[in-house]
Amino acid sequence: MGIADVSVDFMSHYLLFGKDGLSKLIDAYDNAGGKTWSRMNEHIIELLSTSGITVAEYAQTSGLEDMHEAAKHMLASE
Repeated sequence: MGIADVSVDFMSHYLLFGKDGLSKLIDAYDNAGGKTWSRMNEHIIELLSTSGITVAEYAQTSGLEDMHEAAKHMLASE
């Protein structure tokens, strides 16, 4: 186990429900006692913009051809 950026868990929600849905989720998370911060939504959106690099790093480490292809596609569209 380790300490990670909780924002990663919010990225797919943003992809599915957009900025408004992300704001609602962050508010609900905060109301439930989760740790949030100002401009958390901006951090999540920026984090998403680097996801192609994260997949490329995983592809390099794992050697999985499917991950290499996914990384190529993600990086080409950014």
